[in-house]
Amino acid sequence: MQTTQGKQLAYGMTSDGVMVQVQRGKLADAEWDGMVEAIRRDAAQLRAIIVVATGSEGPTATQRKQVAEVAATYPHSFRGVAVLTDSIIVRGALTAIAWLIPGRFPSRAFSLDDLDGALRFLGLNDLEAAKVRALISKLDERRQAAM
Repeated sequence: MQTTQGKQLAYGMTSDGVMVQVQRGKLADAEWDGMVEAIRRDAAQLRAIIVVATGSEGPTATQRKQVAEVAATYPHSFRGVAVLTDSIIVRGALTAIAWLIPGRFPSRAFSLDDLDGALRFLGLNDLEAAKVRALISKLDERRQAAM
């Protein structure tokens, strides 16, 4: 499982094709661009995305457009995007992205303490969910160490 981490963003993918992103605060364009490129590179094996965003301002209009463009490459087996956040701005950004790609895949925002709900929404089994939990923990530790 390869992971990448910057100051505000850490991400990686489980062996089951679930990308996990842990964000804090405003994301620099370079960090965002790297994450989008990773999604492009791994789109064929991508099954779902879980974002944990704390203290985030959400993606800019340009970043939302990038996500909409790359979402067109997701495979038909893609289950959706679950965003755990305490930010109303991030929730609004998720809605804006959904407007750019109507009906392409399901997406939903969850409170930061509802990881179980996010995992159920994506239809992950117990083993897949355990891998996601472990990756979130690993990425959050690395992101905090980078600050």
